[in-house]
Amino acid sequence: MKPSNCWPNSRKALNKFVILIVTVVLCCAGTSLYAQAMLPPAEHTIEVMLTPASGQIEINDKVRIEGRENYVFRLAPWLNIESVSLDGQSLRVTSRGHEHAVELPDRGTHVIGFILSGVIPGRGTRQSSTAMQSSSGSDGVYLPGYDAWIPLDDYA
Repeated sequence: MKPSNCWPNSRKALNKFVILIVTVVLCCAGTSLYAQAMLPPAEHTIEVMLTPASGQIEINDKVRIEGRENYVFRLAPWLNIESVSLDGQSLRVTSRGHEHAVELPDRGTHVIGFILSGVIPGRGTRQSSTAMQSSSGSDGVYLPGYDAWIPLDDYA
């Protein structure tokens, strides 16, 4: 009786199966990344109370978002989070350094309300890693959009 030669056939089948699994995983990962890239940008409705002489600022920002499981954002280091609400209900923010996150109950449309306060650094103060940083002085205030003086996410 001749020994069975099924190992080479099994190996080919196993290789095809592994290739199929890898292809499915890569397609799913690509679809997920594509879906994240297609998220609508956050819409900010901002009210700012500013005292230019002292650099004191209070910000009321309502951020409308949709299609996300969470909202991860950063803030300028000179800002304090006074309160956060989700669809009108008080909410806690998870923070790690200057990166913050808000967990959302579903991927629907939500409004996150932020009340922020702080003192804009005077000119020449190094509190930001950006070359052109927020600054205040006797001749006014400068707040660049990328300096995160409002909650700034990666989709902005």
